[in-house]
Amino acid sequence: MLPLHGDLPAEDQDRAVRPATRPKVILATNVAETSVTIDGVVTVIDSGLARIARHSPWTGLPSLQIEPVSRASCAQRAGRAGRTRPGRVIRLYTKHDHDTRRAFEVPEIARGDPRGGCARAVRRRDRRAERACAGSSHRPRLPPPPPRS
Repeated sequence: MLPLHGDLPAEDQDRAVRPATRPKVILATNVAETSVTIDGVVTVIDSGLARIARHSPWTGLPSLQIEPVSRASCAQRAGRAGRTRPGRVIRLYTKHDHDTRRAFEVPEIARGDPRGGCARAVRRRDRRAERACAGSSHRPRLPPPPPRS
């Protein structure tokens, strides 16, 4: 079993995706939702969870929260098994849990802080984006945060 994520050195990533004589197993993360095909993967073990970037309107800070993924993400993860030969997915959650999840992920733009993009545009001196962020009549309005329970 080998780790595979973007912070690994290139040689470690290459070793994880290199063809092998033994079967490969992926412990499903968001990597298993990418279009990368790793030869020899026959089993995907899916926790049904992911760290999702969110913006807290109360603290004003970004955070990574562990949340259930959507049914679309579950299907994408399952699709990583058996790309080049028969495979299977082992889901660590019930069918009822799967069937009651949201159909698709909430777009990142709806989860994040919209001010960050405007600040980056100003730093880059992107005049078009600055104008779009400038006037209050042009500023996108997001719904207020839900009341604290």
